[in-house]
Amino acid sequence: MYKGFKVFLDPDCTKLVPDYTDELEQVFINNGNGWTKDKECSYNDKINKQGLMGRAYCEDEYTITVKSYNLMNEDPFCLRSYPPEAPIPGYTARSGECFNIAPERWARVEIGPNPNFSVD
Repeated sequence: MYKGFKVFLDPDCTKLVPDYTDELEQVFINNGNGWTKDKECSYNDKINKQGLMGRAYCEDEYTITVKSYNLMNEDPFCLRSYPPEAPIPGYTARSGECFNIAPERWARVEIGPNPNFSVD
């Protein structure tokens, strides 16, 4: 599960986006964790059911893969995720590593085990 999500201006993740707030970070965390919990592809705006849709799953305790779809309502059934060169590409992220999330934007996430989940 996501525990932190910071957005940067550079591929080394050293220059934080100037207007990045704790509230915006919480939106990224909530969207990512919501997509991870949903079994189906779902909207990030679940109330109005519009905009970007996504699907996420854990590769292991510290790695997550996110697929994004339907930003312009062109794929409401999530048949084809956006490719890496798209404005909002999907990604696979490992906790602590810097990765590309959009043109001229990179992110570093903190990912860890969900303390409320057990397979026992």
